[in-house]
Amino acid sequence: MATTAYPRFQHNLCYAHVRTQPFFKTLTRTRLIHVYPPPSHALTVLSLACNHQSRQPHAISFSEFLTEDVARVVNAPIFHVNSDDPESVMHVCKIAAEWRATFHKDVVIDIVCYRRNGHNEIDEPMFTQPLMYRKIKNTKPALDKYAEKLTSEGVVTPEEVKDVRDKYESICEASYQNARKETHIKYKDWLDSPWSGFFEGKDPLQVSPTGVKEDTLVHIGKRFSSPPPNAAEFVIHKGIERILRARMEMVDSRQVDWALGEAMAFGSLLKEGVHVRLSGQDVERGTFSHRHHVLHHQSVDKATYKPLCHLYPDQGPYFVCNSSLSEFGVLGFELGYSMTNPNALVCWEAQFGDFNNTAQCIIDQFISSGQAKWVRQSGLVMLQPHGLEGMGPEHSSARLERFLQMSSDDPDYFPPESEEFAVRQLHDINWIVANCSTPANIFHILRRQIALPFRKPLILMTPKSLLRHPEARSSFDEMIENTEFLRVISDDGPVNNNPESVKKVIFCSGKVFYDLRKARKEKQLDESIAIARVEQISPFPYDLVKKQCMKYPNADVCWAQEEHKNQGSWTYVQPRFQTALNGTRDVEPGPAPEQTSLFSKLFGSRKPQLKEPESLQLHPPTPTLRTISSSPTLTLPTHQAGIQLARSCSKLVCFGPDQSPVSRILLRFNPTSIRLLRSEVMLDDQQLPPRLQVAKCNIYENWLHY
Repeated sequence: MATTAYPRFQHNLCYAHVRTQPFFKTLTRTRLIHVYPPPSHALTVLSLACNHQSRQPHAISFSEFLTEDVARVVNAPIFHVNSDDPESVMHVCKIAAEWRATFHKDVVIDIVCYRRNGHNEIDEPMFTQPLMYRKIKNTKPALDKYAEKLTSEGVVTPEEVKDVRDKYESICEASYQNARKETHIKYKDWLDSPWSGFFEGKDPLQVSPTGVKEDTLVHIGKRFSSPPPNAAEFVIHKGIERILRARMEMVDSRQVDWALGEAMAFGSLLKEGVHVRLSGQDVERGTFSHRHHVLHHQSVDKATYKPLCHLYPDQGPYFVCNSSLSEFGVLGFELGYSMTNPNALVCWEAQFGDFNNTAQCIIDQFISSGQAKWVRQSGLVMLQPHGLEGMGPEHSSARLERFLQMSSDDPDYFPPESEEFAVRQLHDINWIVANCSTPANIFHILRRQIALPFRKPLILMTPKSLLRHPEARSSFDEMIENTEFLRVISDDGPVNNNPESVKKVIFCSGKVFYDLRKARKEKQLDESIAIARVEQISPFPYDLVKKQCMKYPNADVCWAQEEHKNQGSWTYVQPRFQTALNGTRDVEPGPAPEQTSLFSKLFGSRKPQLKEPESLQLHPPTPTLRTISSSPTLTLPTHQAGIQLARSCSKLVCFGPDQSPVSRILLRFNPTSIRLLRSEVMLDDQQLPPRLQVAKCNIYENWLHY
C-alpha cells in the first residue's frame, strides 16, 4: 500500500484481498483525536479498494467481506461499483467525495474488477480458476466495451475512437524511446509539489550550519520550562512542576539534558518556519516520562497546553500525536507524510525499539530502499529506544544490526578524502544510522535532517538510562553557532597528554560509553586507555576512525558494545575498521558471546553484566608467539592439510624486504570454507586451489579469541 497524507484529506489505495491490514490501520489511525487537532478538522480518508478478486477459490477468499467489515469499524459507507462501467465509477467517486466534504466522515469505494491475465499476470490463471477465466477471456476489455457504448449512442464515431487510440499509442511509444535515451535519473522529474524547486540552486554537497544563537536556546529553554501563561487557572501536576523547575535550572546553568536538547532542536526549527511532527505511542509524555510536550489540566478533563506551540508568533506548526498500538500502520502513515513535504521534520518514535519488528515491511520495502526503487526521498526520523537495562527481551533491543545490515555502503571501499567527505557519504547512502551519546549531538543530528540539501531517512537509537543520567549533559557551547554534529567524539581526558603511551583505544557507540568510562576510572586507567565514540555508525566515518587510530600509534584497537557478538554494531564495523586501517592493525571484539535472545542475559537481573572489564584489561594473557614455520615460501599443499594447520594457527603475518608487516592474512577455518581477509577472497570446497602459497611468512600460534 502506498499512501500520501495531506493536511485535511487522504486518499488511500489498497488491494482488497491482500491489503486489508494497512487499509484497516489507516482508517483506525484517522479516528484518533490527536492526529490532526482540533477535532473539528480531523483527518478523513477516502479509500479506494481495488478489489481484483483473489486467485484463491471463492470458498476461502476473504476479500469480499473483509473490505466491508473493516470499513464498518469506523461506520464508513461502502460503495460497490463495477470497474467495467467507467461512468458508474465516476459517479460513485463524486458521491464519495461529496459525502466526505459534507459530513467529514470516512468513505470507502469497493471497485470490483479482475486481472485479465491472472493474479501476477505471468502464470496461467486457468490452472486454478478455470471457470472464472473462461468468462474473462470471452469478455471484451473495458475500453472496447465503453467505446462501443459511446459509438452506439452517437457520442463519438469509430474514427474518433481510432484517433484517440493512435494518439495514446504514439505518446507511449515516444515516452518509451525517450526513456531508452536517459542515462541519468533526475529526482525533480519524479517529485511533485511541494518538492517543486527544492533542489534548485543548492549545492548538493553543502550543508547549512546546525548551530544556533545562544539567545535562541535560552528563549526556547525558558518557554519550554515554564508553566502555562494562565498558571493560576491551569492546574498542572506537582511532579511536572518539579520537572519544569529542574529544566529551568539547567537553562540558567547553560546545560541541557536529553529531553531539553530534543526540544531545542524542535523549537529552533519551528522558529525557522519548519513544520515539526512527532507521533508514536506515548510520545506526548514520553515512554519514560521524560518529554512532557503536552501538559494536562489536573481539574478539567481534556484541557491541555503544548509549550512548543507557543514559542514564537510566526513559528512553524508543531503536532505531537499519541498513536495507536499499530507500528505498521502508523509508520507507513508517517512515511507518506514525510514524502509529501521536504520542509517538514517528521519523527516516529517506537515505544520500545523492539516494537519496530511489527513494521518490518514498511522498513524493508519502503524506507530502506524507497529512493533506489521509486526515486522518492524521505527525511523521516525513526526514534528507537535501545539499551540492555534489564527490562526483558522485548524491551531492550531495537535490533541495530538489522538496520546496519540494510545500509548500502561498501565495507571494502574507503572513499577519497576531501572537504566534502562526510556530506558525500550521506548523499550516497540509503539511510543514516546513529547511536548518539550526548544531548548536543541529538540536537545537531535532528537539525541536520532539515539542513541537508537532500533528504535521507534517519534511524536514531535513543537511550533510556541516559535520559536522567547526571553525566549525560551538554553545554550550550556545544550547540551554539560554529558547532555541528560530531560523527566521532574523541577522548578529551588525560590520554591526550602522551598519546604514544596509550596501550589501548576502545571504540564504542551510545550509552555504553558511560559504563566504560566509569569502569576505567575505577581501575585508574585514565592515562592508559582511550575511549572514542562512533556517534554515526552508517555511513561509517572511515576518515575519523583512521585519524583516531593514528593518534594512538602504539595502542591496541578494540570495539566494545553491550549487545551480544551477533547483534549490535560489531559485524558491521569490523570489516570497515579493516578497510579504514588498511589491514595494518587488528580490531579485537569486546562483546558477549552469540545469543538468539536477550532473555538469558537479562532475566532476573536489573542490569546486565557488561563486558567492559575485559575490554579494559591492558595486559591479557597473550599466547606464546612460537614460530611454527619460517621460510621464503610457505606451502599449504591440500585443503585437508590447511585445516590441520589452522587448528593450531589462524594468523599469518607477511613481511616485506624491510621486515615490516605489509599484510596480514587471517585464515578462518570451518569444514567448508577459508576466508582471506586481506584479499577478500572466499574459497569453498569447489574453488580451493590444490596448493595455497604465501610468500615470506612467519606463522604464529593463534592469539585471537573467537
